[in-house]
Amino acid sequence: MICLTSSQNPMVKRLSLLLRDGRYRAAEGVLVLEGEKAVFDAISRGHRCLTLVMSDAYASRGSVDFSRGSAAGENGIQRAKPFVSELYFSHSVQPNVKNTIQLAKDIFEKVSLMKQATGVMGVFAIPQWDPSLWQKATGQVAVLDAIQSPQNVGAIIRNAAAFGVDALVLLPGSADPTHPEVLRASSGYALDVPIFRCHPDELDVSRFAVLLLSAAGERCVGKDPLPKPCLWVLGNEGRGPTWGVSHSVSARIAMMATVESLNVAVASGICFHAGMAT
Repeated sequence: MICLTSSQNPMVKRLSLLLRDGRYRAAEGVLVLEGEKAVFDAISRGHRCLTLVMSDAYASRGSVDFSRGSAAGENGIQRAKPFVSELYFSHSVQPNVKNTIQLAKDIFEKVSLMKQATGVMGVFAIPQWDPSLWQKATGQVAVLDAIQSPQNVGAIIRNAAAFGVDALVLLPGSADPTHPEVLRASSGYALDVPIFRCHPDELDVSRFAVLLLSAAGERCVGKDPLPKPCLWVLGNEGRGPTWGVSHSVSARIAMMATVESLNVAVASGICFHAGMAT
């Protein structure tokens, strides 16, 4: 495998742009996961890695075997060691890695946005979801109303994956779901959860029970039965939700009176869990 040693190499430049420019990611239709665990977990869940990127230092320390019959399961991925040096492609099983490239350690670290680069990145296609997944949902959907923090958006995505939320709808002002910090906070589950970006005027939520979080809400999350399908409205970190509909119902999370509010990502986990249990 050829090791790229120049920051001026076109492939290196493209990788750097994909990490730093959301418009470029959208135009190319791909995103970049950083970190050994996030990348290999995504591959193990069946996501096709278009380009697996490794630093030369990382690549010299172990191996990954893509042969059938591994302990990792039916996708044929076997982690022989926690590091990668060679990819062994089985003739009987098509692995979920299309291409691999290797970067010199200093170049990899220059491209990476992580404070401590693990030596692995993966380029994946941005999922394209059918809008009917949220429009015809029978369980839970959440609207993110201008949630600006990438860490919060990523954590909400991870919560949605954990508790079986049908889809997330991001209104203008919310962090880009393909942003590297969002992907990192979501542990790569942004590839698994149907995510849509919409303008409020495009939303028809007439078939949903719309639940708006409020400190003095009518319903108590986790205690009162939740109607289905339901749509949670999660508001901006500072001003709360500004989007709403006439048939919305306010819902509250029971907590100590001395605490004014919860972080929106924490609140989403409580709500999604309650919705899954109902």
